[in-house]
Amino acid sequence: MPHASIKDIKISVLAGSQMFRTLGDFELIMNPAFPSEPLFRTGGLAIVFKIKLEKDQKFYALKCFYKDVPDRIERLNAISEYIQKHPNPYFVDLKVLEDEIWVNSGEHGAAYPIVLMEWVEGITLDKYVEKLCKEYDKYLLKYLYYRFCKMALFLEQQDFAHGDLKHDNILILENGDIKWVDYDGMFVPELTYVYASDYRSRHKRKSTELGSPGYRQPSRSTDQYHSQLDIFSLKVLLTSLSILVDDPYLYFRLKKAEGLVFEENDLMNINTHTWNIINSWINKIYESRIETKTLVQDLQASITKAEDILDEIVTKEYLFYHRRFQFLEPSISEKEKQFAKNILLNYPDLVQYGVFYFAKKRGASFLENSNIQVLSKNWDWEELSNKQFLPWSEAIINQFQDKWNWEELSNNRTLPWSVELIEKYKSNWSWRYLSSNKTLP
Repeated sequence: MPHASIKDIKISVLAGSQMFRTLGDFELIMNPAFPSEPLFRTGGLAIVFKIKLEKDQKFYALKCFYKDVPDRIERLNAISEYIQKHPNPYFVDLKVLEDEIWVNSGEHGAAYPIVLMEWVEGITLDKYVEKLCKEYDKYLLKYLYYRFCKMALFLEQQDFAHGDLKHDNILILENGDIKWVDYDGMFVPELTYVYASDYRSRHKRKSTELGSPGYRQPSRSTDQYHSQLDIFSLKVLLTSLSILVDDPYLYFRLKKAEGLVFEENDLMNINTHTWNIINSWINKIYESRIETKTLVQDLQASITKAEDILDEIVTKEYLFYHRRFQFLEPSISEKEKQFAKNILLNYPDLVQYGVFYFAKKRGASFLENSNIQVLSKNWDWEELSNKQFLPWSEAIINQFQDKWNWEELSNNRTLPWSVELIEKYKSNWSWRYLSSNKTLP
């Protein structure tokens, strides 16, 4: 049966519930920029609409397919069943409805399957990273990198694979959670083999997708369909994020349409312009951490040797940042204990997102000079030095001058900059960063 075109599918969806077998009444969300057009997104195999179901008043992603895939229904049902039986923080619930939408194509019509997924409000990884790099927010970049290390270690131990991890299939929610979308290429154990009708013989099932340029291993083929499909993509993502944690401004030199940092050619050849920039930058020890160098070398080895193993550095990075993002341990003095307790009771999201993220989202009234003094030995001073929401004054700079990270401070655009301030601490400033700070008088 030939598949319907995008145009024909849109006509059916615009016609409403009468074109659906069991879905019921729904509101189709329209595009604010083009009120006569529905809000939709197209991929390589399908088109996705945003709807609101009348029966539960919830928003969903309605996915309709315009390209055929062998045994699609069997695959989708196996994936849906696996997600229901093995929930994890990254999955989004989905439901497969067979022969659900009627689509007229010319003189003929046919019923096609749809996938209904809960609608997730989030920002795609590339847009989120671009925003943080523009703001030079190294703290949230480190938090994001930590979450990705955690995700990578989780995925490496699972018996499934997403199959197409890339920036626009990864959503970052407002609370910092990570969600995956687009499960068409997923591997689950139930899809390992294709069985004959009498179940007396079987053969290995092939993948329907090869991943996306900028994230997939060049040697990947449809014969590769197993639980370790995501390892190479994870290496690309972790290496990219680690580079940007060290130097957010590199994003604007390395930015690619196909990926955060790399494009397909970079994953086939380690002598490209992108790699030349990274190699030149990474040899400057004051800019990059040894962990970043290890990740870069590991990714290069994967490209040249086609290896699919996560380096142990990912575990070390996770453990390092796990300690760093734990809430401040109450200190010896009662005043410190009470202050920490008040924050914990009144602002529980500090526990998950850290004091700096919280302050940026909710305001920094508790970060007064007195409170900075109270918890002075608890703060991460490197992170504090680049925060733009602090009540900066020459008095605060002077009081904690032996604690600030002066390289980060030199790049901070919200300091009360003056010729006198620069002169007073001329032996402390990083003149390299100071020279690029556009807010100087």
